[in-house]
Amino acid sequence: MEVNNIESSLVGRLRWTVLEQGRDRKIIVATYKAKTNFHRKAGHRQDFTNLRVDGIEYPGKEGEG
Repeated sequence: MEVNNIESSLVGRLRWTVLEQGRDRKIIVATYKAKTNFHRKAGHRQDFTNLRVDGIEYPGKEGEG
């Protein structure tokens, strides 16, 4: 995977390992509007990926001394 800095002047290589993929615990989202007897309840589960960064390599610029 290639990593670019925001300024695009520094380019590096990121090595990582995927440790786990899955779905997080459920979060209950409730909506209520006063004076209208409006109630809504919904659930949401976010996907996640746990990564371990094995190394970050930044090549040096040639000609710098």
